[in-house]
Amino acid sequence: MDLVAKVGGLSAGKCVTEALPVVGAPGWGESTFTEVAQGYLVPHRPGAIDTKVAQHLSHSYGTRAFEITRIAERERLGHRLVRGHTNIEAEVVYCCRHEFCETVVDFVTRR
Repeated sequence: MDLVAKVGGLSAGKCVTEALPVVGAPGWGESTFTEVAQGYLVPHRPGAIDTKVAQHLSHSYGTRAFEITRIAERERLGHRLVRGHTNIEAEVVYCCRHEFCETVVDFVTRR
């Protein structure tokens, strides 16, 4: 943003977002996906989420992945949207409720 302001000839204070953590970053680590996978509870099948899906959720949403798996559990939305891809139904619900996603195109192109 500092460069944009400079190039655009705008007068602005120094950008403060460099040290601002994004949503889902606090508490996230490279192994968060294992916690996501182990915490996903389908009745009588703890850890029933695919490892690749858990990795996708962790790397895309950080610690907010736990909220997505809670939606998947409560609302039975844990199925993949498309075979061979890691997006699950609960992501769409999460994005609509928390990220202002309003259309299919918005979800597919921006998420």
